[in-house]
Amino acid sequence: MIKRMLKHSPLAVFQIGMAVAARRARAQRQADRFERYRRAMRPDHPLAAAPMHNMDDVSADPSETISHYDSFAYWVGSRIKPQGLGLSLLDVGGKKGFNALMSVYHDVTALVLADCHDDLSRVRYIVHDVGKPLPLDDAQFDVFTSPVSLHTVGLARYGDELDPNALVSFLADLQRVMKPEASLFVSLPYGRTMLNYNNGWVLDMPSIQALFSGWDLVEHLIDNWSSTVPAGALPHFTQDLAFHSDKPGAYRVVFLHFQRGKAASR
Repeated sequence: MIKRMLKHSPLAVFQIGMAVAARRARAQRQADRFERYRRAMRPDHPLAAAPMHNMDDVSADPSETISHYDSFAYWVGSRIKPQGLGLSLLDVGGKKGFNALMSVYHDVTALVLADCHDDLSRVRYIVHDVGKPLPLDDAQFDVFTSPVSLHTVGLARYGDELDPNALVSFLADLQRVMKPEASLFVSLPYGRTMLNYNNGWVLDMPSIQALFSGWDLVEHLIDNWSSTVPAGALPHFTQDLAFHSDKPGAYRVVFLHFQRGKAASR
């Protein structure tokens, strides 16, 4: 090891030495805690005779911030609750846990690009690229959900076909498969409109409303702690649509609730 260290600069050798010393100190603290734990166990503890092994330091930070995916799931659930049970839901890009839990109370169909091997929940999974015509009946669904996924449609990021018109085609076909009084719940990167290829589109409100022509925006909510805005810099959730960064591609996640426009439903 000494020969390897001599090949580096004095600063690099110092940094390597500090890293080694810190690693050894952590290992010693871990060994000390393990020994204190083992000795403090009462003789009548049901696991006192079980084998014990001191692993490497796997300490973890106990702090956790609710993600925009989980917040969106609660936001959607709270808004469809008044409609009762047994709704017909269509999802694109939703988290598997969210869809599985929703399937306890509702009939959930999820369009995916690959089999997720869910052999437990009641979700009906269909492997399908949403840029293609939907293999679904007319006026079939009460609710549509899609958390932070539609902005990537047609970019081939997840193995779908490269097609700049895919999202527009999908949203047009979505009009067909949703019931007259249906609701859409989507979340998208909100900021000054631009394409961050291969990451996806960032969209301002006029661009969002142009894409969802035929649907009325009922409600929105912004998660300020999502993505490019540092957590804690702003209140966590707000309806304030003001931009807070001039950096190209900067965005926050916005939750959006649409209902079919009156003209489109006639």
